[in-house]
Amino acid sequence: MTEAEKLFNQIFTAWLNRQAFITSFRRTSLEGMNAAKENIQKQVAEFTNEMLKGHDYDEIFLDRKEFFRTIPPEKMIHDMTQQDVRNALERLR
Repeated sequence: MTEAEKLFNQIFTAWLNRQAFITSFRRTSLEGMNAAKENIQKQVAEFTNEMLKGHDYDEIFLDRKEFFRTIPPEKMIHDMTQQDVRNALERLR
């Protein structure tokens, strides 16, 4: 076997190892996304509830009732959760 062939084999083996690592990382991350999605949804629901009922956000709303009539809390929770998941998945592909 020539030196060039040895070098090729070393590089090819290293590439296969890295490719396997990347594939495993992606697969694990995608599988973990289901559990993460539930946690994200809970956090977004808490945030939305605080916006709806709390006073920390009083200065941002001109009309809180109209805002939540236009964007119901359930829609806000769904959309924000989906956006977080989409953002994470884009980085995995």
